[in-house]
Amino acid sequence: MVEIARSFADIPAGTQTRFKVLKAEYKEDGRFGPEVKMELDSLNPEHPGMVISSASLSRPRLDKVDKLRKEGLSDKVIAETLREKGFKFKKLDEPDKVVFSDGSFLYKVVKACHRGDMGPVTAAKDFTEMAQTIVNKTFVATTRKDKNDRTRLDGKAEVYPDMDADDIDREGPRPYEPGDVESYKEVID
Repeated sequence: MVEIARSFADIPAGTQTRFKVLKAEYKEDGRFGPEVKMELDSLNPEHPGMVISSASLSRPRLDKVDKLRKEGLSDKVIAETLREKGFKFKKLDEPDKVVFSDGSFLYKVVKACHRGDMGPVTAAKDFTEMAQTIVNKTFVATTRKDKNDRTRLDGKAEVYPDMDADDIDREGPRPYEPGDVESYKEVID
């Protein structure tokens, strides 16, 4: 069988584009810590191709440690600061729980893929299974360009449900609209 390699999409920054998740993989040790790496297919006929996107998960204490170290604080000062904020730990760099935070870019993508129904996410036994819940799903996101002029998704922009998807129930209730914020924070161990 001959395999055809997909080329990378060249989409102008600021373009709202429909994407299909071809692959989603949880990586415990991603570029910036735990993440879900996604291989996306642009469904925009003017800008076909693939976009690779990674979305981080949170490690509440370790993310703060990393940030404070980048600011030049000593480990002793960081430990004191975190203890004052209520964090409990024996060693500053000991493993931390991984959290799927509401409001994060990954949360927005997953919520849009499931059109607001977070049931498949809360039913997942771990992040690997959670990532699989969005494979073959579609959503709409805004693009940006990175420093190498590659197309990326703008993690600061809203992410929308794909209202042009083939499986949309056009007679049923509308999915959530961005800005509909409910208090939702789920930890998957």
